[in-house]
Amino acid sequence: VLDTDASFKDHFFELTPMVSASYRPTESSQVYVYAAKAFKAGGFNLTAPTGEQFFDPETSWTYEVGYKRSLAESGVDLKLAAFHVDWTDMQLSLFDPVAGGYVENAGESTSEGLELELDAPLGDSWRVFVGAGIARTEFQEFTDAFGQDAAGNSLANAPEQTWNVGMNYDKETEGGLYFARAAYVGVQ
Repeated sequence: VLDTDASFKDHFFELTPMVSASYRPTESSQVYVYAAKAFKAGGFNLTAPTGEQFFDPETSWTYEVGYKRSLAESGVDLKLAAFHVDWTDMQLSLFDPVAGGYVENAGESTSEGLELELDAPLGDSWRVFVGAGIARTEFQEFTDAFGQDAAGNSLANAPEQTWNVGMNYDKETEGGLYFARAAYVGVQ
C-alpha cells in the first residue's frame, strides 16, 4: 500500500516521430507505408502490491504497409493493410485482491496482423461493407508482481480474429440528411 504522506513528482519527455509515404500506380489505386512512435507517460499507483508503486513510460513503434483501390465505375472500395507494433514497457491494468487495481509495466510486447475491408454500393443510397482481420500478439518479456512469467502468452483483450459486415443508408432530401447503419461485428 502506498505511503499517503509521500509526495511524488516526475517529468516525462519523448520525441514521437512519424513518417509516411504513398505512391499512386494508377488513378484509382494507392500503396502506402507508415511508421510512427507513440508514448504514454509513466506515473504512480495510489495502491499496489509492494514494489509496484511506480510505473515507467510506455513507448511503441507502429509499422504499416497497405494498398487501397477504388473502382470508380462500380463504386467499390478495397483496402488491405499489414501492421507490426513493438511495445517497450507496455502499461497493463492489473488487479490485486488486497491492493486493488494498479498499473504495471510489461517489458517487451508485439502485435502483428492483416486487415481487409471492402465497401460497395447496393443501389441508390445503400452501401454494403465487409471487413476481416487477423492478429498475433505476444509478450516477449513480462514477469508480473506475483512472479508469473507471461513471456510467450498473448496480450489480454486482443482478439486473434475480427470481422464485420453491414449496410449503410444515406439519403439527402429537402427535409435533411437521413443516415442509418447496421453492422454485425465478431471477435474470436
